[in-house]
Amino acid sequence: MSDGAIEKGVFTKNNTQAPKDGRILPLFSLKGKTAIVSGAGAGIGLAVAQGFAEAGADVAIWYNSNKKAIDRASDIEKEYGVKCKAYQVNVTDEASVKKAVNEIVDEFNGRLDVFVANSGIPWTQGPATDGEISHYHKVVSTDLDGTFFCARAAADVWRRQWKEGKDSKGNKLENFSYGSFIATASMSGHIVNIPQLQAAYNAAKAGVIHLCRSLAVEWVKYARANSISPGYMATEISDFIPQETKDIWKSKIPMGREGETVELKGAFLYFASDASTYTTGADLIVDPHHLLQQIPLTVSPFLSLPTATTLPYTYKSLPSTLPPSSIDAPSTSSTTDPVSRTLRKPQYVVSESGHAAHPDDIIESCRKLQEHLTRMESEARTLVQKWQSDIRERDLQEKRRVAPGWLDVQEGERMLVPERTRRDGAEGGGAGSQVKDLMMGDEDMAGIRHDASKENREGEELDRAFGGLGLR
Repeated sequence: MSDGAIEKGVFTKNNTQAPKDGRILPLFSLKGKTAIVSGAGAGIGLAVAQGFAEAGADVAIWYNSNKKAIDRASDIEKEYGVKCKAYQVNVTDEASVKKAVNEIVDEFNGRLDVFVANSGIPWTQGPATDGEISHYHKVVSTDLDGTFFCARAAADVWRRQWKEGKDSKGNKLENFSYGSFIATASMSGHIVNIPQLQAAYNAAKAGVIHLCRSLAVEWVKYARANSISPGYMATEISDFIPQETKDIWKSKIPMGREGETVELKGAFLYFASDASTYTTGADLIVDPHHLLQQIPLTVSPFLSLPTATTLPYTYKSLPSTLPPSSIDAPSTSSTTDPVSRTLRKPQYVVSESGHAAHPDDIIESCRKLQEHLTRMESEARTLVQKWQSDIRERDLQEKRRVAPGWLDVQEGERMLVPERTRRDGAEGGGAGSQVKDLMMGDEDMAGIRHDASKENREGEELDRAFGGLGLR
């Protein structure tokens, strides 16, 4: 099943070998090799075919309906001095794919080294629930099934070449290490792009990426399988897309522009050549990288804050080709202000996540959010004050438990002082007191004074001891 690459559930040793010539230019050379590029009548496929020819490969370019591919193949042949021919092939028909591969191998130099599965069509019918099921089948059949059919046909040739070591004409294969299968996936296989709605396309491209990873394991003895996921590229195939949608794309790309197809040549050449003999099952994203500005911010609070209210945006459903801002022309008869007559009021604006809302709704939502934050601040302040008061109260209770009969008073700062027996003026200087003093002897009075002095000293010591525990 895996041609001996896996035994008892584990990979065997030395399934592949490194190239013999480690110099950089020979590693990237395709001289003497044969490559097939599907979907090469224009756009990415045409640029890849030109790049392979420039690197020395004989190239067969496939097209579906774009007859310009015939003339472009002739131009490539003349410019780079290699064999190049165009073939009309329906990649959704496995029999046609297999027949075309075998014909090209026999017609060229009896071998196949590289196959680029680039054929694909976009989803153009908006939300998945609204599109026709026939359109879904067409997109998936072309983008995913077609890639699978091309992979099967190419793998048959590579496995035979690996086992026999000969080309289709019986000659010994020279300069052949492994076959290289490259599928054109998309960043849409990694993320959900906006504003266009294209669930079927996204799913198909994600399938292409994982298909190549799976084939990389199955083919490890005789071929490598990798994919390339381009970002937004400026091609004639995407001319149907409204400029307004392209403007949204550019606003999400740090470089502020779409890529040119020539900027993909190096990536495809790397996977096609011996420079990547130790790379298989990989997906190379060629993108500026517009995902950089979509990294969400996260917060890890120490306290559980109240849940924020839901903002009352009035969202509207957007078609797949909706421009970033739709505007109403001003009514010249409704105002005499020359400035107002020249201004154009936006009907809605589009958020980063692709939602639309009227500016008045956004302003009202911001006002309510501000009110909500103010309430949260007030509630938080009250909670903190209650928390501080509870701490003080618990502290005082603990002090009273340790030293019963001692009071907490405010004298510049909080501290505990002894609860003393205070005599009022009458008690301290009345006649009864004077008579009692006269009846006491000198020794009795001295003892009382000594006890009072001792009590005061003990109280002061306790003051100092508990004073350090006071709350400021």
